[in-house]
Amino acid sequence: MDDYSQQPGLRELLRRAEEESVNAMTRQSTEEVEHKIDVLRRFNDANAACIEELQRTEKAIQCRRAWERHAIGLMVASADPIEAEVEIRPALEADDRIARIAQEIHEEQHPVLSRVGG
Repeated sequence: MDDYSQQPGLRELLRRAEEESVNAMTRQSTEEVEHKIDVLRRFNDANAACIEELQRTEKAIQCRRAWERHAIGLMVASADPIEAEVEIRPALEADDRIARIAQEIHEEQHPVLSRVGG
């Protein structure tokens, strides 16, 4: 029985076929890894955007609470709470308008999250 691998032409053909097979598997593995890296990068970018938005929201909430504490302090310290409220009311209304605008922007940028309560 002949050993075909001992024939020079077939030996070279087998070597090339094996090399091409290894190259194809390497390319496929590389593409799969690159795809996974791309997915992870997009996920990371989305997480970073969510974190930034949460930080902005938290900052806005902190500012609102600070303003409310200040307003309450002014009202309590005032001899005439109604007069203090009259002075403070425009600022509170402006703050409410800013909050509504921020919510509208959020809903435009994240329509799916807004519909599910995010």
